Order: sequence, then structure tokens, then C-alpha cells
Amino acid sequence: MGSLFTSLNGEPKDDGAKFTDHAGCIEACKDKYIVDGEKQKGLGACKGNCWVDTSVKVIVAIAQGLKK
Repeated sequence: MGSLFTSLNGEPKDDGAKFTDHAGCIEACKDKYIVDGEKQKGLGACKGNCWVDTSVKVIVAIAQGLKK
């Protein structure tokens, strides 16, 4: 598995982030899609992608645990 922290464009991020991978993803979505307190189009899709990514990681971890 690659880096747990990724930016919105999928590049590894090693900035000493204070958030978990999922929380960091959600915060990155907020930073990108909330401008002057107004939600912009794409915020929901961005957060949805965070949930999909987290879900895949959980499923992979469970599958690896069941192999042992």
C-alpha cells in the first residue's frame, strides 16, 4: 500500500498532517470547495470520493486479516 496521506490529485503528501487519512481528505475537500463560507459545486462528490477511498482501504484490511 502507498502513503496513507494523499492530496486531491492523488500525489503522496508528507506534510506532518494532524488528521487521519480520511479526515485529511474531508478537510482538503472543504479547503477546495468552500469559498468565503459558501459551498461550491463538487464538494459532495469530493467527500464521496473520500468515503469510497476509506471504504476500499477498510475492505482490503479486512481481507488481509482474514487471509492470516
